[in-house]
Amino acid sequence: MRVPPTRVPQTEARRAVLAWTAPLRIVLRRTAPPWAPGDGVTGGWPWLSAPPSSWRWRPSPRSPRGLSGPARPSSAIPSPPRENKTFVEDNDGTGADNQANILHSAAPGLVHVLSARGTPAGAGVILTPSGLVLTGDQVLQSARRATVRLVLSGRSFPARLVGADASHGLGLLQIVGGPAFRPIAVGNSRYLGRGAAVTAVGSSGLTRTFTLNIGNLTGGTGAVAGGGQRLTGLLVSTARVVRGEETGGPLVNLSGQAVGINVAGTGSGLHHTGFAVPINEALAVAKSIQASHSG
Repeated sequence: MRVPPTRVPQTEARRAVLAWTAPLRIVLRRTAPPWAPGDGVTGGWPWLSAPPSSWRWRPSPRSPRGLSGPARPSSAIPSPPRENKTFVEDNDGTGADNQANILHSAAPGLVHVLSARGTPAGAGVILTPSGLVLTGDQVLQSARRATVRLVLSGRSFPARLVGADASHGLGLLQIVGGPAFRPIAVGNSRYLGRGAAVTAVGSSGLTRTFTLNIGNLTGGTGAVAGGGQRLTGLLVSTARVVRGEETGGPLVNLSGQAVGINVAGTGSGLHHTGFAVPINEALAVAKSIQASHSG
C-alpha cells in the first residue's frame, strides 16, 4: 500500500517562499512587468503570491509603461537608403509640385543656428528624434554652446556642441530638453548624376520662412576653402547658397530627401555655384563624431 507523501500546509509553504524571496521582491517591486496583476504584496510578480488563473496581460499600476518607463527618443543617426524615392512629375511634366515634396520632407527638420547675439548664423538639420543637429562647422564659429530655433514653429532650445570635424566642414549639436523631434528625410548621394535637379533649402532668419534655391548638379566633385580648411569631394551645383541662410542646411532632391549639407557658395546675380558635403559622407562623419564623444 502506497503511503501518500507528507504535504506541507499551503500557508507554511507560501510563508517560506515569501521569506526567502523578500530581498528579491524589494528590487522587483520597482520593475513590475507589463503583464503583472499588481497585487500590492509582491510588487506585481504573480508567481510569488497569485495563482496562474489570476494572471492578466495589462499594465501594472506600479509600472504603467512597462519595465523601462517612458521610451527615450532615438539618437541613432540614420544611414542612407538603398535608393532614393522616385519623383513623379505633375500632369504638365514640369515637376512644379516638387516644392510641396521639399517642404513636407525638409521643413520640420530645419533649424536656425543662432549666434551669441541671437541672430541666425546659418541653418542646420535634425538627424534624430533625440535632437542631434548637423550643421556647418563655420556656422558654429568654435562655440561650445548654441541656441537652435525650429524654423517651422519658432520654438528655441539650448544646444551643446557634441563635436566638429573641420576637415569636412561639419559640426554636430545636441538639443538639450524638448520633445521628440521630427528628423529630416535623408537620401543617397551615390546615385546623383550630372544635371540632377537639386534645391538648396534654408531660411532668411524668420519663423516659417524658407528659401528654396533650385539648381542642377554640374557633375564631378569640387573643392572650396572654408574655415581655414580646404574642403574636397563636394557636390557642385548651380543652386544659390548664401552664408547665414542656406549654409549648414540641406541640399535636397525633387522628393525632398537631403542629398548633401551646404557648406559654401559663390557667385552673384544669376550665376551661382553651391558646394555641399554629400549626405553619405556627412552621415558617416556625424556617426564618427557621435562615437568619439559618447564617453
